[in-house]
Amino acid sequence: MTKPAGYFDSLFRYSVDREIELPDGSTLKVVAHQLGAQKSGTRERLAMAEARQSFRRFNDPDDYAYLTLEEWLDTQSEEELTAAVESVVRAELIRESIRQIEYNTNNEPPIEEREPPPDSISGVLEKEIADEDKQAFTQEARRQYVENNLPTRLEVYTRKHDRLRAKAREVAVDRAVQDIHDVVFGDATLLYGIFKEDGKTPLFEELPSDAPQALKDQLHLIYAEVDRPSYDPSS
Repeated sequence: MTKPAGYFDSLFRYSVDREIELPDGSTLKVVAHQLGAQKSGTRERLAMAEARQSFRRFNDPDDYAYLTLEEWLDTQSEEELTAAVESVVRAELIRESIRQIEYNTNNEPPIEEREPPPDSISGVLEKEIADEDKQAFTQEARRQYVENNLPTRLEVYTRKHDRLRAKAREVAVDRAVQDIHDVVFGDATLLYGIFKEDGKTPLFEELPSDAPQALKDQLHLIYAEVDRPSYDPSS
């Protein structure tokens, strides 16, 4: 099976070939794609993720009634949007605090590191105590950095509803893209992008009649989300 047609090249950054076993013992070779792999291509990732039209992550896993991202955002209260954004802002601040402490740019006094003398039990104990003190200091410094900066950083997004919604939308897209990454390159069984040799036509129509329903559902999901956004999985 060849890789998908060239027009996919501008949409998908990475591909991986896999084989799945069918009930009759035969194998089906597939090509799974990761959407929006480049971290730097934020606009590109937004476009690609939005093109999928539905974000099943935010629905009941057993419910195949899809919501578009915008529809999902409409169902979220101000508090829920804020909570989604706050978790990301906290993570950003934690990363910042680590850089601040590592380079000592926050003007906090450094913890003295004492090297134990050779073969000295007391020296080893002193070093362990110093390490524990340093770790405790570092954790507290990070916590203070986050708590001190969180209100003003969060206010940037929560001051206006449309700004909060835009940030929550960005968070949702990032999570969706990460989900696809986990599926394609992780241990998950759901494969995105299973096509015939022309790289366009999905293969699920040709599965054996006794193929597991879960596999059929997965391929319907792929078809609906990746290749044919308007396709109705129930048809």
